[in-house]
Parts: sequence; C-alpha cells; structure tokens
Amino acid sequence: MLERLDEWPMLVLSYLVLGGLVGVMCQFLQNLLLKGLSQKFCQKCWCVIHAKMEICPRCGVRQVAVFPSGRNRLVAALFAFLLGFIGIHKIYLRKYGQEILYYLCAITLVPLVISLIEGFVYLSMTDKEFAAKYGKV
Repeated sequence: MLERLDEWPMLVLSYLVLGGLVGVMCQFLQNLLLKGLSQKFCQKCWCVIHAKMEICPRCGVRQVAVFPSGRNRLVAALFAFLLGFIGIHKIYLRKYGQEILYYLCAITLVPLVISLIEGFVYLSMTDKEFAAKYGKV
C-alpha cells in the first residue's frame, strides 16, 4: 500500500486531522439537535446554554446581547462581502429600494465595489451604532 516509510507520518497526521474535524462536526450536530427553544449556543465554544445566561459555564465567555431588531452587523457585513453585488445585505437591513438598485445594476461592477466598502463600514461600527442606524423597523 505505502511504498516508503516516509509516507506513514503524513498518513497518520491526515487521519488525526480528519478525525478531529469529524469529531467537532459530530459534537456541533449533537448540540444542534439537543438545543431547545429556551436555549442558545455559546459564542465561543458552541455548547448549549440557557438563553438568558450572560456567561458560559463551560468556557467563561460573556455572551453579547442580541438587539431587539434581531439584525447583526457581522451578518450584514458577511452578506455585503459575499452577495452584496445583488443587494442581499440591503434585504437583510430592510432597505428594499436600495436593493432594487443594486439588483438592476448588478451587471456592472459598481454594486460590487460599493458593497465591499459597506461591508468594511459595518465591521468598523460598534454594535450600538449599528443598532441605532439599522435597528428601526
């Protein structure tokens, strides 16, 4: 099977890495299936905790509060970077008129450039600034 002994360490290392990734994915899926409505995931270790807990008992990380609008600046930035050229981040922020302009101009590269700039703007804002600007329905 393996012609040289030099290949064994690489094979063992690849099995360990693959096994570790599979183990992490299995743990995440198990947590996802066990999570109830009054529970949430820890933002660092992804263990299931009660929805009102401020500090994770497993890793000790303080959980960031979710704003009443339910919109998150990191999600908006991710949408702007990945699908911003067709205005998906504007749909997420409920700016439907701007989204239509993005979609109509998607054949040009203008919405792509603007959405990349907006993604960096969203990342540079604090959560309070983002909630003040985009938190209104």
